[in-house]
Amino acid sequence: MASKAWAAVAASVMSVSASWYVSVPVTSHAASGKPAAPQPVAGAPQAAPALLEFDQAQAGAANGAALSAEATRTCGAIDRRFMGELLQGSPLGFKVPYRLGDVTPSSSTPTATGGRQYYISGMAGSSLLGAGDFPFDHPLGSDFNMDVSVDPPYANFPQDDGVVANHDQHVELGAGGFPHVPQTPGVDGDLWPENSLRARTNLQPGFVPTTGDRVIVGGRWVNDCGHNNPFQTELHPISFLGWGHEDSANRQTVSQVFYTPYRETQNYNPDKSKANNVNDPSRLSDAGTVSFPAGLILSMIKIQYPLDQGGIDHLESWGLEEANNTSPVDWKVCAPPSASGDGPYVGLRYDFVARPGVSISYTADHAAGCVTMKTSLGTQQTPNPPLHVCKLPWTFLNEVAGAEAGVPNLDLKAELAKFVAPQFQSRLDADPIQDCYNPVEGPTSSANPTGQNVTTDPDTQAPFYGRVEVFRTTVEPPTTTTASTTSSSTTSSSSSSSSTPAGQKLTVTPGTVAQGATIAVQSSGWAPGATVTISVGNVVLGTLVADTAGSVQGSFTIPSTVPVGQQSVTAKGTGNDGNPLTLSTPITVTSGSSSSGSSNSGGRASAGTTSGSLPVTGSRIATFVAVGAVLVLVGLGVVAGSRRRKDPAATGTQTR
Repeated sequence: MASKAWAAVAASVMSVSASWYVSVPVTSHAASGKPAAPQPVAGAPQAAPALLEFDQAQAGAANGAALSAEATRTCGAIDRRFMGELLQGSPLGFKVPYRLGDVTPSSSTPTATGGRQYYISGMAGSSLLGAGDFPFDHPLGSDFNMDVSVDPPYANFPQDDGVVANHDQHVELGAGGFPHVPQTPGVDGDLWPENSLRARTNLQPGFVPTTGDRVIVGGRWVNDCGHNNPFQTELHPISFLGWGHEDSANRQTVSQVFYTPYRETQNYNPDKSKANNVNDPSRLSDAGTVSFPAGLILSMIKIQYPLDQGGIDHLESWGLEEANNTSPVDWKVCAPPSASGDGPYVGLRYDFVARPGVSISYTADHAAGCVTMKTSLGTQQTPNPPLHVCKLPWTFLNEVAGAEAGVPNLDLKAELAKFVAPQFQSRLDADPIQDCYNPVEGPTSSANPTGQNVTTDPDTQAPFYGRVEVFRTTVEPPTTTTASTTSSSTTSSSSSSSSTPAGQKLTVTPGTVAQGATIAVQSSGWAPGATVTISVGNVVLGTLVADTAGSVQGSFTIPSTVPVGQQSVTAKGTGNDGNPLTLSTPITVTSGSSSSGSSNSGGRASAGTTSGSLPVTGSRIATFVAVGAVLVLVGLGVVAGSRRRKDPAATGTQTR
């Protein structure tokens, strides 16, 4: 009977399906009788440069064609929200597997691993370091929330139910992803609210934008599937954030930027050791990796199984973190118009902290008064974040679940106990546990840079962060430039990187290449006979040997494992001065037809990405699946919508 019960449950799960649109054109509100957002016009003259903006050509190429965040395709349904839908029917029939659904050009099912990095710029609106979010996918604490009034080239990004909207673009990032000063680390047994508070304190000064600042944002473009009145798009989580404003007292533009190292994949695995192995993509195709609703079903099954045969004595959740490895597109910082009479040249001061292998350089446009900053993640390897186990007190879960469900004095554990066999109900006494991480920390970048400085720190987790100041000057810059170097733990100078006085140069053609296509690499300035390793992002393409003139050339195929978007080709070896040399140049990688399927699905087995699929195997599970799997999530579903709950520790006004 038990095996028949399991077969019936499995069949009901696997038979759940929905109709998704494969490719949906963008619709403006004009078609629905609502105000239309301004649309970019091809060939329109460029406006005067803003104080801070992305290189629009690079950002446009990385963003690609305008897409629709149509809710049925990106979330799985339009009439229900993530987890809340479990109160409306059979838990095993859930259709919304992810709280944040990637907006992709062709994925026919909801995905949290098939998206990529997009870019917007504009003016910062209201913002808040929040205190209450869905804890299981917030191991770095609750979110920083901000609204951005986007520039015209990015007007298609704010959408409601896939329709272009005439409102700001909402962006979010777990507060622990901002640069922090070192503080007392978390330990096993911490409470999740305490970990979240740690993430909202001890931030390095100046990295949180304020209303009215110019902002540039890179991040995952998603549909917020936790709110369906209506579903709205977000950049969530942010990977790259910069702000800028005029410092009128010093007649300069000040900008601070950072790149955060980690992203929550919204996928879960019962093996805790997989959670923080951020550079192992195979975890996402592991048979045990599932979405959160399926993971909760599995956890409730395991809590009703003998401990010596794989059972657990408390509810637990281990989310998979991954490294952010896409180099951002170039961005421009321009001297304020009020400084136009201060000299014919543009001056630049900066102070960055960066991981080894990161390249930071610039190109000055004296006529425009702007500096283009170029940052490549190059050969840097994001370290695994140390994991500590956080507890989720039942009192905390009661509060957030009761507030969301409108149920005063909710006793969530008692509700769950109704769906657990009597002999296992005591296992609910312990507080549920999950993975947690300390905030991203490192040396403080200078608030008063006096030159052009990059401090390379192998112990910091963030690829880079720092401050840039741009101004007009009468002092003519030197005609000789120096390439950036980040090969030691000391400081290094950085400026234009097209070539160096020693003739060290890297050229890659074409500048835009599809996965599976070939690039030609030419480089000079190497020691004769040196072995030069060629990489794109973190993927090694091969090696070349320098000839007697110190030059190398060769062709390499871009594999499908290289993410789509802005990347950097890096050459690394011994330079003609006898010192270690790393040269980088940006390229844009597009999806290849032979790999588009795996790119959109992230290599996931269908059980992990389709509605309600649960890849649980083994005849032992069949003995208790009917007891806890079908009904338990009806009680647990009220926990799901606890994100963005305001508590006494939060300040400001929540935006959405």
